[in-house]
Amino acid sequence: MAEVPLSAFTKLNPSTFSGSYIHEDPYTFVDEVSWIYRGLGCSPTRMVQFVAFRLRDVARGWYKTMLLARPARSLLLAWDEFVELFLVHFLPQSVRDSRAREFETLVQTKQMSVME
Repeated sequence: MAEVPLSAFTKLNPSTFSGSYIHEDPYTFVDEVSWIYRGLGCSPTRMVQFVAFRLRDVARGWYKTMLLARPARSLLLAWDEFVELFLVHFLPQSVRDSRAREFETLVQTKQMSVME
């Protein structure tokens, strides 16, 4: 598999994620870059390298710290592992559980469309 250049990723203008703002949704960020990952067909470790360029502020600090905490001879971080670690850190289980409960109790009224 030929390596996909960084320019192919940046040309698609993916979002950035800082982890500094309450309105940022880590799941939306991961979902967006996952679509790009599948579309580009790059390797799982290459995608993590690409996404690292889109992290800012707190998220970039977390990424650097997380890499330093890995064993010295560990394999390169693959996409699935990155997503798991990223969501655990920026979207805690308590928030995921709360969103799941909220979703389960949604009720559609006659005046609401399916999109609402």
